[in-house]
Amino acid sequence: MVQKDMTKDKIIEASWELLQQEGLESFSMRKLSKKLNLTVSSIYWHFASKEAIFQELIHQVIGEINISLTQNTWQEQLLEYGYAISEVLRSRPYSAQLLMAYPPKAPNYLKLIDNLLKIIEHLDASHEYKFYTISVYLNYIINFEMDLMYLKLNSDKEDLLSTADRLKTSAPLLHQMKQEGIFNKLGHRNMFDYGLHVLINGFESNLT
Repeated sequence: MVQKDMTKDKIIEASWELLQQEGLESFSMRKLSKKLNLTVSSIYWHFASKEAIFQELIHQVIGEINISLTQNTWQEQLLEYGYAISEVLRSRPYSAQLLMAYPPKAPNYLKLIDNLLKIIEHLDASHEYKFYTISVYLNYIINFEMDLMYLKLNSDKEDLLSTADRLKTSAPLLHQMKQEGIFNKLGHRNMFDYGLHVLINGFESNLT
């Protein structure tokens, strides 16, 4: 049993490494088996499919979110959670893509959603709108981290800057912002913080 657990842990560790190297779309069981020096059938003995591995990765990364909420307002608690989720996703390349690509089946992911719902449970709104609220909230955080990673890995920021130069005549405001260095702030914490505050202020207007 101990050996089985050790092998499973090694598969998960190697999966994170392969995911960072290859990305989500190029990840394959064949590449993983080569990295581990195991047969594909050996991996399948521990995980029924590639998707099962991904669900375990999701379970693990969400489990790394460490937060102790104080007796703050629900708005402050959502801010605290937002920063904590962002930090963990940023530490695990492609983890945000995993969360967006697969439904929330992993136990830790379901627990996270439930904990977020509990924060706003006392508000005078229907369960439907509370569910909408947490879905929009998580989508913002996850998509922000996805965009940030693509900016880093695919040089999308440089493409955007050069596009602004080419569109100097037809997009003068974009060109002005580029000249002011605003595009260099894409993905910065201030940008994330601004968006998170805007969302939570909007939630407050609609839920209270």
